This record gives sequence, structure tokens and C-alpha cells, in this order.
Amino acid sequence: HGDTADASGVCKICTVDGLSTAGCQLCLATDTSKCQTCLPGYYFETGKCTACTGAAAPATNCLTCDKATTDKCQACVTGYTFNTANECKNCAEGWAQQTAGDGICVQCTENCKTCTFAKPLTCSACFDGYE
Repeated sequence: HGDTADASGVCKICTVDGLSTAGCQLCLATDTSKCQTCLPGYYFETGKCTACTGAAAPATNCLTCDKATTDKCQACVTGYTFNTANECKNCAEGWAQQTAGDGICVQCTENCKTCTFAKPLTCSACFDGYE
């Protein structure tokens, strides 16, 4: 949930009609119903944030989307990359899927390009320049 600090330094939650504004990261101190920036997975338009859609609403692990086509994710959050359906469900280089098919990616150990999720993480290939 978004918030802002007023002139007296008191934090106020961003609201519209008394309800928390979904997706708002920062709102105006003078008008908490006007959002200034959105959380990942939302796009900004005329003072409010709208969720990127896709296979799930909001689109899972989507950082930004195009407001004209909210189902088209433009960038994934750190650790994720696009699958063939343009969803952020594949793990990026240096990340491993926690459990097969669950879509949760965890970061490999430092300088590790590919790894498998086990306790501890097992590196199977290093980035160039490391062994």
C-alpha cells in the first residue's frame, strides 16, 4: 500500500473514498487520493494505478506493462524472464526455480550462472571468468 508524509511529518495511507488505493506506491501529500507512482505490476494513468493483467490479475512477477495493452508485460521483476506465453514465470540467468512448476525463483550463489534448488543451492555452471 502506498503512503505519504504530510507537512507535519505524519504518514498517511493513500486512499480513494476511504479505501486503500491498490497499486499506489506514493501519493500527493496534499491529496492522498492522487497517486504519483505505482508499485511493480501496475501502470500509472491520470492519478491512479491499474494492475497489469495477463493470465493472472495482477500479472505475476510483471514489473511494467503497456497501458494500451495491459496484458502485455514489458519487463519482469528481478530474477524472472518471459516464457513463451509472455508471462514472467521463467527464472533468469543466475536464478533457479524453487519447486518445479511453481514459478518462484531464488537467486543462485554469487557468480553462478545456473543452479538447481536444493539445500544448499547447487551451482551447475559459472559465469565466464569463474570456475
